[in-house]
Amino acid sequence: MYTETISTLHVHAVSGHEEQVGVTLRRLIDTVATLDQCLHYEVVKCRLAADVWIVSSHWQTRAAMEAYFNDPSLNPLLHLLGERAVSRISFDSFYRQRDQLDRAGETAWA
Repeated sequence: MYTETISTLHVHAVSGHEEQVGVTLRRLIDTVATLDQCLHYEVVKCRLAADVWIVSSHWQTRAAMEAYFNDPSLNPLLHLLGERAVSRISFDSFYRQRDQLDRAGETAWA
């Protein structure tokens, strides 16, 4: 059995800073995708709110995800907060456990 951990960040840009926030977040892709145990990393603009960017990351373990949030590669995101280009960041995480022998693809989400 293995555990896959998924985190999402909803980054709310201050009006007039949407593009700056998007550029900064997209630059993180190349760095974060090479971190140990990163399975997938994606940045997309929310279709429902023009000021929101969604960062989705998939990790082999919860420990790998926690290490990501302590990694210096996220400093540009913190810099956006300091510049007041971001008004809010919301975070969600969840995991699924899957039996590696289960070929049907059934998963349990928590």
